[in-house]
Amino acid sequence: MSAIDASVTAPTAAAPAPAGTVPTPAPAATEPPVVVGPTGHATVSPRLRTYAYVVALVVGALATAASTITAAVAPGSAQTVTAVGGAVAGLFATISGGLGTAYRPTSSRGQV
Repeated sequence: MSAIDASVTAPTAAAPAPAGTVPTPAPAATEPPVVVGPTGHATVSPRLRTYAYVVALVVGALATAASTITAAVAPGSAQTVTAVGGAVAGLFATISGGLGTAYRPTSSRGQV
């Protein structure tokens, strides 16, 4: 038996539910479970945080591209486009940050 085999524990059977109780079904594999924070209130789901992060990332990239292209093509409008793009990107970044999004390439989906 190798060291790896010895370190793996066998799954154990779950304890039976007390008499008179209805077992709670496991959540569906496609929907992440609702995460309850330390105050007992539900927090934002990992799926919504992922969507918010991706939208903020795309909006930020589009605002940067619009500012750069406008500066090259129409220098007279570059200041206005940059100001509006920065405001929109900042708004999406603020909303995304408020939902608790973060770039964590090593975290598993659904874990906080």
